[in-house]
Amino acid sequence: MGEWGTIQVNITNYDCIHRINWEKHFDKILRDDLEAIEQRAGDMENAGLIKGYSIEITRSWGHGGAIYHEADVYLYGVCSGRSIKIIWTRFWFDWSKRGGREAAGFEVQVNRVLNAYDPTQYVLNGASPESSMIVTSRIFIPEWIEPEERFKRPYLDIRVEYPGWKEYTLEQFPVEGPFEIKPYRSFNLTIMDFDGIHKLSGAKVVIKQLVHYYRVREYITPENGTIKLWRLPEGKYDVRIYWNSSYRQEREFIYVGQPTAYDLASSGIVKTNLFNIRINPFDMRDRSLIGAKVVFDGFEKFAENGTAIYELVPEGNHTAQIYWKGVKVFDGWLWIGYHPTIRPEVTKQAETYNLKLSVDDLIIQATDTGGGSVGVNYTVTGPSPELNFKEIYSKNGTLLIRQLPITSYHVKAVNCSSLFGRCVEAEGDYEPGKRSTLILPIHSVKLRILSNSSKPLKDAYVKLGPVGLRTGEDGLAWFTGVPEGRYGIEVEWKNLSVYKGWIDVAGSIEEDIKTKIYDINLKFLTSSGKNYPCLLNFTAPTGINITIDHPVKSFSVEYVPEGSCDLVIYTFEGVKLRELKMNCSDMAKMKTINLPVSDMMFKVTWSDGEPIKGCKIEVNDRIHGKRFEGLTNENGTFILRDMIFSNYTIKIN
Repeated sequence: MGEWGTIQVNITNYDCIHRINWEKHFDKILRDDLEAIEQRAGDMENAGLIKGYSIEITRSWGHGGAIYHEADVYLYGVCSGRSIKIIWTRFWFDWSKRGGREAAGFEVQVNRVLNAYDPTQYVLNGASPESSMIVTSRIFIPEWIEPEERFKRPYLDIRVEYPGWKEYTLEQFPVEGPFEIKPYRSFNLTIMDFDGIHKLSGAKVVIKQLVHYYRVREYITPENGTIKLWRLPEGKYDVRIYWNSSYRQEREFIYVGQPTAYDLASSGIVKTNLFNIRINPFDMRDRSLIGAKVVFDGFEKFAENGTAIYELVPEGNHTAQIYWKGVKVFDGWLWIGYHPTIRPEVTKQAETYNLKLSVDDLIIQATDTGGGSVGVNYTVTGPSPELNFKEIYSKNGTLLIRQLPITSYHVKAVNCSSLFGRCVEAEGDYEPGKRSTLILPIHSVKLRILSNSSKPLKDAYVKLGPVGLRTGEDGLAWFTGVPEGRYGIEVEWKNLSVYKGWIDVAGSIEEDIKTKIYDINLKFLTSSGKNYPCLLNFTAPTGINITIDHPVKSFSVEYVPEGSCDLVIYTFEGVKLRELKMNCSDMAKMKTINLPVSDMMFKVTWSDGEPIKGCKIEVNDRIHGKRFEGLTNENGTFILRDMIFSNYTIKIN
């Protein structure tokens, strides 16, 4: 607010461009008057306006009790100057806050000519009135100047015009003489909350001077919260502010302090211990509980966008309850404002209360007894109607209900199988905050389809009761959601039924199924047990037809289904040695096939038993039309290797 004041300054033209000598004769002058002239001449000499002076008294006499002189007065080097015109003056203060010519300057229009100061007039008459003037100006004294600046003199700018010169300004001209701003302040004082947002109306402000306690001022703030303090003396004050709150209030006052008049005037506001608090309820995963009901000191609000705001709350302890989905999840005390241990430093952050509450997600996974997920319909019964949920279908068996109060919930899961024509269910009590499993009496059946030699059977079609699956590379058929009972198993492979059987399901099962699929591994031997290379043709069900037209000593074939297997074995020349027609399972049991082939050995001796060397032997195969011959060795022997069993004629020469 501040206050207007008045300043007066005497301005004198002391221009001195040349000096002259001056004298004056007095026929009759009183002694006291002559002494005064001498005194004033000394003043001018001391001021440098004259170089010197002298007084000569010619005669003296007395008359009527007075003494008179006849005298001559001489002044030497008397200043003589030009007159100037003062157009305007500006007073300004160099205050630390918002000082300077523009912010703290006050201009006065003068437009007056001042003659140069005449020392002779001063010596003779005691004044030179045509060379001086008094300038009076209104100045504004703000309320916020610092205490030591009360004695800070203003500066003076003078706009002048010398005869024959252009106008110019004498800047920052020093001002001499006593100066003081009166020791009181007039200002507006606004009473606000701690944040400086809300202005308080109806607050009682008591200002008591510390030194003089009888000097007390009392105010009631109007609608805008601002009171006017008129001429508050400098000093320190006890300030107390009283205000009635609708919330719980431990003390009747909302501010106690000992500021100075300067503190109050320079700030213009008093921030009280009324806080604007923000209550932010969060769940256990730090997510906002949007729409939670907050009851603070009995006042109910909802956490819009996750925040409940209460304004102008007094410092102290306050009650708070928070409800989420009809369940109380917080009931306690909140300390607001300064506290020596809880909150020794009060900042805006102290007005925000982030409360992590007992609220979390209810997560349940429905599985069969083997751990596989199953689709179910969930029914959840909570502690209040708002927390009851019906007919929540989950295809993968996962139930996720977000942000539930942490308490006990009864959960029921129902699975109905249209394939098996029955429904099963399971139920239990669960709490939010962890992943739980609900196991239904539904089983998992893993059937690993193998050949008779335990090799995985790929792409087999497996039927368990009414449900069929096709195996992959690992030969696995995994049936989920199988109710308890006895089921038929049938395995088809390449349109052939390779297995039929039954299985009892009373829990989750993993079982290997060996089918009528065989591996055949055969070695070809002569009747004497030697390996014999031969040609062959093999046929079996599912279109298996294998012809080997190069000599082999063994034969292998995989994944041969049960049925009739036909194996024909030939010599190099195409002579059929043997043909086997039997069940493939029987052929799979065989390891070797003995062929009608063996070595034919001859020994020729004389009647006394002595070997005949070089005897020629001729052998003719009567069935196959082949002829063999050779000579006996020194032992009288001759051997034909790998001869087919047949009818032979022998001739010895």
